[in-house]
Amino acid sequence: AGLTPGDAARVTVESLSGRSFPGTLRRVFWVPTEQGLNDPAYFEIEVTVPNPDLCLKEGFQGRLEFDLPEAAPRP
Repeated sequence: AGLTPGDAARVTVESLSGRSFPGTLRRVFWVPTEQGLNDPAYFEIEVTVPNPDLCLKEGFQGRLEFDLPEAAPRP
């Protein structure tokens, strides 16, 4: 998908009234979590998100979006 450690991300948590938090992609695991030939490939990633006011809690679910630069057009 073109993800690289250091890419900017944004996590939006609906249970906190849709509040968004900036984040940074820290790691991409290049081995899929499921390895069946007929199964979809899912890859684990790790994103660092600052939590200065400690409002993010374990178990909260959020929507993760990456701020990727536009791909250069191919000649």
